Amino acid sequence: MFSPETIAKIGSLTSDALSAVQAEIRVESKLVALPEGIGLHSLEKFAPGRYRFRGAFATGSLYDFGDYVKEKAEPGAIVAVDPKDLSAVATLNLGTTNNPGHADSRATLKIDKSAAYAALLQIDGKKLNQQDAAEWLEDWAAYVDGATATDSSELSCKQAVAAIRRITIEAARKIDSDQSQLGSTRSTLEAIEAKSSAGLMPAVIHFACKPADGFMTRSFSLRVSVITSEKPQIVLRIAGLDGIREEIGNEFRGLISSAVGDSAGVLIGSFAP
Repeated sequence: MFSPETIAKIGSLTSDALSAVQAEIRVESKLVALPEGIGLHSLEKFAPGRYRFRGAFATGSLYDFGDYVKEKAEPGAIVAVDPKDLSAVATLNLGTTNNPGHADSRATLKIDKSAAYAALLQIDGKKLNQQDAAEWLEDWAAYVDGATATDSSELSCKQAVAAIRRITIEAARKIDSDQSQLGSTRSTLEAIEAKSSAGLMPAVIHFACKPADGFMTRSFSLRVSVITSEKPQIVLRIAGLDGIREEIGNEFRGLISSAVGDSAGVLIGSFAP
């Protein structure tokens, strides 16, 4: 058995040795040696104030986002823009390569799409019955700039709706038969066509709206397709949607650049610290 004095001496020597190792490691690699089972606890909550600023700000306002970024941004701050989702994330204390920060001060912008643009994206490529397609056009008639018929003539929104409501499917069958002494041939040709008793069918519907508040008005062309089943189905598909989204993304990036000024770099993509 060791006496209390011996145990105290061993503890003192161990503490001195550990301090020496810690000092050496701290100088060389900024690491510290600790026995297993020791937890680390910050005393920041007991201090009069926080050791440094950090936090997460979220908004749907482009202007408030810009004001916050300009106020809180530190050197090296960046804004990562997602043009498809109309969102952006600013990392305000990222720092630089030579002087990196903790990257835990952030601001998030999520712009709500306009009701008309959201409805347009939702309808894109969906199969609709005649009533649903007609009612959708009537609901958003304020944004419909007419239509182009199958013969390239112009139709009003009311004419396009009437044509869709009165679609009929016509089927024709033709049989050719050729008989000879040595054999015979027979061919069958079936043709199915969608027509409207109200006049010409719309081939393209023209739609114009702002993607979101603060954006410029954009024009969209909706190609009209008819699936000639027993009950006709209408498909409205946005022409060149990927290109339009790219243009909207570039506009969004420009709006953010104007909002944050020189306080942060603006990049299209995502960033994870």
